[in-house]
Amino acid sequence: MATLRKSQRPATGLKGRKKGPAVNMAQRDFVGILATVYGSMWKLKRKEVLIVVACAVIAAALQAYTPQLLQQIFDGFASASFATASGTAQFHQVLITFVLVGIGGMLFKILSEKTAYYLATQVEDYWRYRGVRAYYDLPISWHDAQDSGEIASRIESGGSAIFTVIYELVGQVFFVDMVTLLFVLPLAYAANPSFFWVLFLPVPIVTTTTYFISKRIAEGQNRLNEMYKQAQKALFDAAMNVRTVKTFAKEEVETDRYKEKWGAFHNYDYEVEKVYFVQSFVFTIMDIGTRGLILLISLIALQNGGASIGQVVLLLSYQQLVFNPFTRLNSLFTRIRRQANRAKVLLRIIDESDKANEEIRPLKLGVLEDEIRFRNVSFAYTGKGEAVRNVNFSIAKGSTVALVGRSGAGKTTIAALIAGFYSPTRGKILWDGDDLSKTNRASISRQVSYVAQDSSLFNRSIKANIAYADEDAKYKEVESAAEHAHAHGFVMSMKNKYRSVIGEKGVRLSGGQRQRLALARALLASGSLLILDESTSQLDSESERAIQEAIEKLRGKVTQVIIAHRLSTVLHADKIIVMDKGRMVASGTHHQLLERSPIYRKLHDLQFQD
Repeated sequence: MATLRKSQRPATGLKGRKKGPAVNMAQRDFVGILATVYGSMWKLKRKEVLIVVACAVIAAALQAYTPQLLQQIFDGFASASFATASGTAQFHQVLITFVLVGIGGMLFKILSEKTAYYLATQVEDYWRYRGVRAYYDLPISWHDAQDSGEIASRIESGGSAIFTVIYELVGQVFFVDMVTLLFVLPLAYAANPSFFWVLFLPVPIVTTTTYFISKRIAEGQNRLNEMYKQAQKALFDAAMNVRTVKTFAKEEVETDRYKEKWGAFHNYDYEVEKVYFVQSFVFTIMDIGTRGLILLISLIALQNGGASIGQVVLLLSYQQLVFNPFTRLNSLFTRIRRQANRAKVLLRIIDESDKANEEIRPLKLGVLEDEIRFRNVSFAYTGKGEAVRNVNFSIAKGSTVALVGRSGAGKTTIAALIAGFYSPTRGKILWDGDDLSKTNRASISRQVSYVAQDSSLFNRSIKANIAYADEDAKYKEVESAAEHAHAHGFVMSMKNKYRSVIGEKGVRLSGGQRQRLALARALLASGSLLILDESTSQLDSESERAIQEAIEKLRGKVTQVIIAHRLSTVLHADKIIVMDKGRMVASGTHHQLLERSPIYRKLHDLQFQD
């Protein structure tokens, strides 16, 4: 296409692919997942982490100092020392200090929490975006085995889980409480060594309870994740085929199918939640029991003159400052473990993408100067027999080569191999002598344009869909591509013309219109090779004729590979390759094949028998 600019698309393969912290899921247990997430937090937002820590330390110091002020106040009331003039002045001083310490502690808590919230959102975004990029970077063979709706759900829930993992521990008040604990322990020991040991009586019970409960919940979460996945899959599967659902009046059936799976998910979720109630009950009993024991010992100490009312208040305050972090830690540990399982699913996608892209492909594909050659090429899809076996042929620059044969003969597989979606299991595909399997995927995409049988269009404007090949393309270039694809006429007849939004998968357009837009997009890319995969097989005669005219105008200007169901589209091809059961059984021009290929002759007679 001499009239169209060469694509300026940036590389989207390994070049420019931003590598973040390594994610080796083989070594990622619960602790490993936390290490990965928090390690990335430190690397990405070191300044914010330091702000959170600094604010938490200041807030914790002020919070740990508060019980001592309460001790002074209650001892002053108990001894009536505040009744004197000097005592009143002392009371006012202590009271003002108490208020300022409380306000200061709260302000630093808020600053710590808000910074932690920002921190959590930024790290969540990093992993979420990295997960999306990893999804796109994974090879077609991986996508063939996946459910797109399920993967979208994994990325969504995984990103939210990473936010929770960070914010639950670093944000809110937990982190401040844990730092406070470090201040309180020496203060509590200094206040009364005997009482100090009472504070730690519930720790073994609380820790043991948490260990077994969190383990039970983690196991339950794995099952919940699978049940959630199945429920989402049922919904997405039906939603993506809503026309079929309505055609067969299966609205109620699909609703019941989703209801059954989602109901099972919630019923089991209730069972898992019951474990939380057991944990909360144990913690409450231990909290009340510890306070009761402190009060009992305090009563004995008061009777013996070994303690004051202020000291009792001091110790009860310390008990709360010690027990609250442990309670939160244990309940948080259970919730965090649950969220870590969800985050693990997202990290696994990134891990698989990193492994898939470990292979370095140093070669960059240039403009086709000579030929594309298949040399003893065989290929098998994962878990299946060979789709292509020992294929040998060449495609000369500027020529039009057609692939014909029965369904399942291997035509589309050959096109996918040329486009770089897969690499041969045996043999080589050479582009001007360079092995495609060793060539950078992004450089292949700049030289090869692919128009599939079922055109994939976005729910965006017509201009955006055509310019997807080159987002920097000017309006005139988009219009020129549409004209060459015989799409300009119907576009201009629409109300909003090139600004018209075409709906999900182009549902507001006819099949022929969708194919012409897909062809225009491919032409705008202006690569060296244009692959048309049965692009006219489902079109009406008028649309087929328009596509054929567009293809004919490209003869000699761009190398073409046409996969044809209708032989009428390839009668004038420079070379026609006949495929059967994965093998190339004949090649030549239309007239040559009529004479020497029984398979081609049969295909011809079936279509032109009238």
